Amino acid sequence: MFQYGLGIAVAWQAIDDIRVGIPRVYSGELFPWRPLLPHDAPVPAGAYSVLIGLEAIALAAYMARLRTGAAAALLALLLFLDNLVSLLNHRLLMAIELLLLSLRPVPGCAAVAGFLKHRLYWSLDCVRWQVSLVYLFSALHKLSSHFLSGEDLRNLFWQIEWMGWRRYPEWLSALLQEPSASQVLAWLTVATELTLAFGLHFRAAFGFLLPVAVVFHLCLALLMPFLWIFAFLCLVGLIAFLPNRIEEGTYEVHRAGKGGVLAVALALAWPGIVRVVGEEAMELGRWILVTPTGRRLAGYDAWVELLSLSPVGCLPAETLRTAPLRSLGGNAWRLLGLS
Repeated sequence: MFQYGLGIAVAWQAIDDIRVGIPRVYSGELFPWRPLLPHDAPVPAGAYSVLIGLEAIALAAYMARLRTGAAAALLALLLFLDNLVSLLNHRLLMAIELLLLSLRPVPGCAAVAGFLKHRLYWSLDCVRWQVSLVYLFSALHKLSSHFLSGEDLRNLFWQIEWMGWRRYPEWLSALLQEPSASQVLAWLTVATELTLAFGLHFRAAFGFLLPVAVVFHLCLALLMPFLWIFAFLCLVGLIAFLPNRIEEGTYEVHRAGKGGVLAVALALAWPGIVRVVGEEAMELGRWILVTPTGRRLAGYDAWVELLSLSPVGCLPAETLRTAPLRSLGGNAWRLLGLS
């Protein structure tokens, strides 16, 4: 799932590069100082069409899981070369993560049994530490009186509106130019980045910090529209911190009847990891989930466990497992008499 998310981020960035005119930077139209560069510059002025063409081929192979390691390594090299001219921090982060994944790619195994075996991916461990370093050094870079006073943020928000990148509502625009409000935002930004840099590594804290990270990046992207790709890349990076709670083997859903919301949830689960066992003795609409270790789950706990078996739901499931939500959810389930 992380591999696919990273591939989507690379494709999004390539499309955005073309949209904003990066080819004109390479040609020298938007960068007239190109002729002053040394003749042995690593990326010639007319190389963008070749670069983007190779990137498209490598990305297609990467997403199709054809020679994934080689495709990821080639993509990393192409992004490094691209970044020598069109400097962008999160393109460099993509290149580093792709290079790490190329060292230990997830095999393109089509057999169902391949999804049921646990494998260790130290490359994802490296990605996790890389993301932590991004948060850490981003926070350290902001530890200056100029930023913590809120002045940098006030100037940035003013520039965004003046350049026409985003038109804030009148009340929000006034609030963002308020010195006390921008200072609070500056301190909250540093505190959040430091907390995520260290806290995401703790299994017990991940479920609590996940919504913090999601809200943090969505707020940044909504206020600063040029950060959407970076926000998506960081949210994809959270997958590397996800604790492995999936048991090795096949889960069984014991139920009577067919269809309903449960059928949709089963369709979203990892291929082959869940099978349905019909039990006519059970009340229609009721079901239980039996894990490979023999645990029998029902109600709220069963739904959360099933959600965690889906590439779509594995991240929110970790937050739904936290003690406060589990207690509230379990009580609500019993009061409503849900299955």
